Amino acid sequence: MSLDELSAWRRDGLLPPFPSQGVKATGRSYYWSEPDIQARAEAVHDAFQRHGRADATVISLWLRGFEVPLPQVRRAWLHGQKRCGPTRIRRTPAKLHAIRTSANGLPDLLLTACDCAAISIDSPFNSLNTGLAVFERAAAELGYTSRNRADAQAYWHLAMAVLVALGPSDAVSNCSDEDMKKAQRHLQIALKFVLDFRGDENVDTVVDSLGPPIFLFIVTLLRSGQRGLLETILNHIAAIRREPAVSRGSRPHAIAAEHGAAL
Repeated sequence: MSLDELSAWRRDGLLPPFPSQGVKATGRSYYWSEPDIQARAEAVHDAFQRHGRADATVISLWLRGFEVPLPQVRRAWLHGQKRCGPTRIRRTPAKLHAIRTSANGLPDLLLTACDCAAISIDSPFNSLNTGLAVFERAAAELGYTSRNRADAQAYWHLAMAVLVALGPSDAVSNCSDEDMKKAQRHLQIALKFVLDFRGDENVDTVVDSLGPPIFLFIVTLLRSGQRGLLETILNHIAAIRREPAVSRGSRPHAIAAEHGAAL
């Protein structure tokens, strides 16, 4: 990392501003005092290598638990959604899903039809090739085992289709500062747990792919009054990891700091 890069990242708000000390007569010295500044700078560098854009880097920092001004996070989120453009429908193989027989009932028929519609949506969320496998392993640890993998895949596709509507909605842009910070804290708990089941997947791959959808669902649950459901799941995770129950005041360490070697 060069000094020019560090200066540019600071101007873009990707690194915190300098506090200063000293007086004009003797000269001022400028420095960063944040204990996680090296991990943050490395996270910025790696995010730029992957995405090449400041807005994507802002979201990357936010997903990893670093403090970023909330207006900057909201602008970056909306800008990223606009870059995706309008939702497009793609053609899928006609026999991609075998229609279940009527003996299995209307619910199965509806699930099949909705699944076929969901996978035809061309969106970044539908390109999460490894997300389901990692998520299944983490869910199994919590006791949420899949009775039928085909159904698990169908529900996964439906969840990703819901995100197509949630992404450009006011879910993030009109989220209160309190709920934004709470969502970020909850996201760190969820992601750190999921990362334990990433297998051979790179930390960045898992965080970049699963971070945005999990964050969207957390924000939506918070804003829709479903905090009880969310906290039940998070406290279940805390019990599995033998950690204290969800705290409303503490801030978990940033993922980049905890998994620095992998990042």
